[in-house]
Amino acid sequence: MTGSEGDKGLRDVRTGLLFMIVGSIVVFTGALLGLGSASPVSPQAATRAMALAIGAFLIGAAISLAGLFAYMRGGLRALSHTDSRFRLPYMGTTLMAVGIIVSFAALALIVVFLLAGPGDFPAALSRLAGFAAIMLVGSLIELVGFVLAFVVLAFHLYGKYNDMLFVVAGVLYIVDMAFPSVRMGGDWVTVSLAGIGGFLSFVGHLLMYMALGKVVTGAKGEGG
Repeated sequence: MTGSEGDKGLRDVRTGLLFMIVGSIVVFTGALLGLGSASPVSPQAATRAMALAIGAFLIGAAISLAGLFAYMRGGLRALSHTDSRFRLPYMGTTLMAVGIIVSFAALALIVVFLLAGPGDFPAALSRLAGFAAIMLVGSLIELVGFVLAFVVLAFHLYGKYNDMLFVVAGVLYIVDMAFPSVRMGGDWVTVSLAGIGGFLSFVGHLLMYMALGKVVTGAKGEGG
């Protein structure tokens, strides 16, 4: 494969990170709106604020997922063709997709089950526990994917380009995983949907974006 394919892969990964940065900002804005809805105001105002928060969350989720799967995944695939070290991060995006699908399938089953009427309490509790277990499995798969797609990627990029920003980003991703409480219900699916993580991952994305900018600019300079 040609070097130009690798350069395009880097640009696509950087574009994907930009999408996730924007998605995170939108989601954080929605979270602030949600907190505002808890203030002692009229029920109508609280309902409007909550609707805005949910809308911001969904928009941010869509932006983040577009960045991850429309740009970053393709960029990692191109990089894996030029350097085998990027095969694991590319595999990570696949695992993230599988985890999201499994978890949301379980969530959909829970919603349908509750809307249909739980029925007998012991049986209902058992089924809900089963659905929750499926969701947990999906979340764990997504977590492994996150580690490969972001943590491993950050350290591979450091090994290739020797920029400490990649190391700092990787450490921030690791530390952020120790605080699942900042995520909706502690569910790792929400990591993908809410801009791929909490605030530390958001900073990690920024650092990765900045470091990749230097790499891409340097590649252009060498090409010129």
